[in-house]
Amino acid sequence: MSKKVSCLKDLLKKFGELKKLSPLPPVKEFNYLLMARGFVTSTHIIRVHCQNNRLEIANGIFRSLATKGSNVDTSFYTRMIIGLLKNDNVEEALRQMDNMEEKKIKPDDSAYYALFNWMCNNSRYKEAENLFFRMKKQPRVVLDIETYNGLFYVYLQTNEYEKADKLVKEMVELSIPITYRVVSFVIKKLYGKGNP
Repeated sequence: MSKKVSCLKDLLKKFGELKKLSPLPPVKEFNYLLMARGFVTSTHIIRVHCQNNRLEIANGIFRSLATKGSNVDTSFYTRMIIGLLKNDNVEEALRQMDNMEEKKIKPDDSAYYALFNWMCNNSRYKEAENLFFRMKKQPRVVLDIETYNGLFYVYLQTNEYEKADKLVKEMVELSIPITYRVVSFVIKKLYGKGNP
């Protein structure tokens, strides 16, 4: 018996064991098993296409899996969202986030962060603010130093100083430091207005 056939039999046996578990493990466990045995998974294929800016191919695979009733999990959506944002396709990325919520799939933190950072970096400030508060309502999402500083920067860019002040107070309460980038922006704003 060849090594490949032996590996496949091993894999099928392990699949059988996983399928008997209750509750059934997430798709991620099956994907890890495949990858550990040297098999390529659809998540891996989608990731590679996204990394190489072949988003139409990745999106086609993604939609095909979703249409066929495959269990498209968080990692699939996250890969697609990040790939779409790399290609500046924010509308489709937002649509995928909405699809996740409709299907009761909790978005991964990295999908939120990627979307938030894209909005901040592309001057979509109001949308970034809305997303920040949407993230804040998610019990699983941890708002980190970059996210808070990102919103603080948004408020400074849009001259919403009262909101910035309120956010700084919250950051102090949560012991979240203000980054150098934000501090230097404040100093430039002050000196730009002729203040000493």
